Amino acid sequence: MAEKRLGRGLDFLISEDSSFNGDEVLEVDIKEVRANPRQPRTRFDDQTLRELADSIKEQGLLQPILLRPVSNGYEVVAGERRLRACQLLGLDTVRAIVRTISDSQLLELALVENLQRQDLNPIEKATACKRLIDESGLTQADAAKRLGKDRSTLANLLRLLELPTEIQELISAGAILTGHAKVLLSMPDPKVRIAAAKRIVLEDLSVRAVENIARLATTPSPGSSVAKKPATLTDLEERLQLRLGTRVSIHEGKRRGFIRIEFTSPKDFERVFAQLMGESR
Repeated sequence: MAEKRLGRGLDFLISEDSSFNGDEVLEVDIKEVRANPRQPRTRFDDQTLRELADSIKEQGLLQPILLRPVSNGYEVVAGERRLRACQLLGLDTVRAIVRTISDSQLLELALVENLQRQDLNPIEKATACKRLIDESGLTQADAAKRLGKDRSTLANLLRLLELPTEIQELISAGAILTGHAKVLLSMPDPKVRIAAAKRIVLEDLSVRAVENIARLATTPSPGSSVAKKPATLTDLEERLQLRLGTRVSIHEGKRRGFIRIEFTSPKDFERVFAQLMGESR
């Protein structure tokens, strides 16, 4: 029954009405409550938790948390931030509703609560959605329907997990936006992706600037030979691209050759020039 209404909100689970649709609100020993092992959120901001704790101290816990009974106590289904705030205050008990929730529903309910009440970061969302799909045997279309999301939105979110771990960490920290990430995904070379990601952070690049980098990285240089280059030259190009953070092509002739280094703007030229001269910027 609960599964059919997840995409439309948590009102059937959490209500401002203290009667909680007929469920009894209990005062549960806070020491008997354990965190949700399937909690999608991996980062809990200390400042916002303290602000929530201050609010609870002044106004009380206006909305009970939702628990399910487990061996030797209870497990959080929804409301882990409220639980943590109560723990910060050193409270002995917490107002809660206790319901029997299956393992298969636990991740889904925790995910929906976070999506609808306080946004997860994009990587947390993607990881949780993938876990929901894998563990519940859902198609992307089914998962999107349950979560109240468009299928293409969910597909784009899941693609973030194709990025290298170090880029995912930058996205989680908010240093790289999803708009940047979408452009990075269009770059086939992982090394170029990483170099571009570092430039986004260091130079505070706009999405448009990253699109220019991607265009240079994926478009053959004018006059470039269609013949396959020796592996040694390809390796050197990749190393230079990683070092300079832009497209580099090496052309070798019978008697002479040249190196083509591309840039996207006067500011980008200054950056590349400084890299070549060994100057820090």
